[in-house]
Amino acid sequence: MIPEERKQKQLNSLKKEIKALQQEIASLKESAVRNKALFESANDAIFVMEDDRFIDCNQKAAEMFGCQREDLLGETPYEKFSPPFQPDGLPSSKKALQKIKAAFAGQPQFFPWTHCRRDGSLFEAEVSLSLVEIGSKKNVLAIVRDVSARKRAEDALRQLQKHYQELFTHMPIGIYSTTPDGKVLDVNRALVEILGFPDRESCMKTKSFDVYVDPQERENFKARLEKEGVVYGYQTRFKRQDGQIIWVKITARAIRDDEGKVVRYEGAIEDITHQKESEEALRQSEAFLGNVLSSIQDGISVLDRDLNIIKTNQVMEEWYASMLPLVGKKCYRAYHNKSQPCHPCPSLRCMESGKTEKDIVPGLKGSSVEWIELFSYPLRNHVTGKIEGVVEFVRDITARKKAEEMLQKSLKEKEILLQEIHHRVKNNLQIIVSLLRLQISSEEDSRLVNMFRECQNRIMAMAFVHEKLYQSHDLTRVVFTQYIRDFAQELSTAFGIKERGIELKTFLEEIELDINRAIPCGLIFNELLTNAIKYAFPGKKIGEIIIRLQRENQDQISLEVCDSGVGLPSDFDQEAPKSLGLMLVNSLTAQINGKLTIDTSHGTTFKIVFPG
Repeated sequence: MIPEERKQKQLNSLKKEIKALQQEIASLKESAVRNKALFESANDAIFVMEDDRFIDCNQKAAEMFGCQREDLLGETPYEKFSPPFQPDGLPSSKKALQKIKAAFAGQPQFFPWTHCRRDGSLFEAEVSLSLVEIGSKKNVLAIVRDVSARKRAEDALRQLQKHYQELFTHMPIGIYSTTPDGKVLDVNRALVEILGFPDRESCMKTKSFDVYVDPQERENFKARLEKEGVVYGYQTRFKRQDGQIIWVKITARAIRDDEGKVVRYEGAIEDITHQKESEEALRQSEAFLGNVLSSIQDGISVLDRDLNIIKTNQVMEEWYASMLPLVGKKCYRAYHNKSQPCHPCPSLRCMESGKTEKDIVPGLKGSSVEWIELFSYPLRNHVTGKIEGVVEFVRDITARKKAEEMLQKSLKEKEILLQEIHHRVKNNLQIIVSLLRLQISSEEDSRLVNMFRECQNRIMAMAFVHEKLYQSHDLTRVVFTQYIRDFAQELSTAFGIKERGIELKTFLEEIELDINRAIPCGLIFNELLTNAIKYAFPGKKIGEIIIRLQRENQDQISLEVCDSGVGLPSDFDQEAPKSLGLMLVNSLTAQINGKLTIDTSHGTTFKIVFPG
């Protein structure tokens, strides 16, 4: 081969070697970049150690220890970045050097460690040490993982497990775990007490189906569990160790393995014997109450605050048969066929006032119950005291209402008849007065004229009472105050007292009298006022007459006629008066059980006190 060809061949071979070397260098660079990226992106702190000091670390190490990378390089792991002692009591320096020495000897190390950050705060870590060769040098690669969060989670989990174990042990509801064939795997203290066993061990020795009063109940419950997976509130009867029968409520679930086979049952058991007894007592109480409500011949309806019917008795259902069912409807819809509450509504008033309310309302149109008397009683919550509704007591008063209407009609007829009687009596008395007036006009004897005039006034006094009764709404009582006022005016006009200079004053309370006292009192008043007008002011003497009508107390009424005139004659004797008028006053006063007193200290005062 000629020298030029050999040179060319060597040159080509050299180029290939250079190219291969370049590719290897590029691969190494790529590997170095990749390793550097992995080194920097690791979530753990990574250190390279020479002897016992850090010569390199990643950024995560600086973040974990709360400092810059430069602060870590050249430092040992046990001086600035570990507490003086580890949790096991060994000095950090001694223990760290032991671990580093073992790693350099080719023994990988993995151990827990307590580090401290630059600010002095501690954190728990897991440290891994392994021997690596970098170039021709042997170094230790340290990987530090912060496990503080995991440690806290583990501590919390342990606390939670402890908490749940305490709940399991001390929960007042029985908790159990059994196998499908009845073996008891676990029970808590509450279940031991419910079943009456002396201790947990003896309870776990029994078979689960032995506690059922009826073993078939366990098979039924087991079948439901396997079908449904979870059963809530299954009620059955258990037999305690002492033979006592109790009611229990079971909530349980079936636990299956990976193949879907039931391996155990877990559940809770609650002793509901007292609840069952209470329910039975309540059932009997409700049955008794239902019997009571059914036996009541009046209607009973219970409403809530929104006027919804929540209970009725049989009578209400019979009365309102066309609106059945009643329960659940608004009372105004069911009982009155209205779209809005009645106004006024005694039940609404009852809930507002908290007191019993009463009203008479029409029944449902087309029903035989045309009128009802409704009593609404507040229904209070015995714990809070708040009104939660009303109890309506409903009485059919259709017959009573019709009887009242007939009675009112009859009373109206009698009232009209009585008014007519008073009217005719008054007219007849006025005819007599007119006859006396005619007699007076034809009589020349003054003594007879005075006698006729006195009779005329007395008859007018009686006629006036009948006139007031005829005009009154109450045909048995007279407003005597108005009677005195009107009759005094009548006599004043008849005797012309204003022209004579006599002033008439009245001080009258509003007083009513029945007819048995009104006529005698009217006659007495006529005699006393007529006597004062005729005899107290002889000649042209002037003065005043005062009339008082008032209550002395709750049981006594007083009538006074006072004048400022000349007084009574010196020989006047109250017990044996000479005039017919005063004799009539004494007689009429005794008739109404009254008492007459006469005072002549200032003019003359006649005062009559009688029962009111």
